[in-house]
Amino acid sequence: MSFFVYIMASRPAGALYTGRSTDLRQRVEAHRAGLSPHTAKYKIKTLVWFEEHADFEQSLKRERSI
Repeated sequence: MSFFVYIMASRPAGALYTGRSTDLRQRVEAHRAGLSPHTAKYKIKTLVWFEEHADFEQSLKRERSI
């Protein structure tokens, strides 16, 4: 199973959101649909970066380090 750490943004020099998911495509679609209250409030809809990890703990440590 793959674990993804990702960063989404509202606009250049705008709000950022860092997250983690096993299904990156579905999670990005949920953010864009406004299903997350925080990302909906700040209009965070653009995926700007992601990386894939094979291990849950490694992905959690990476997310927290960002």
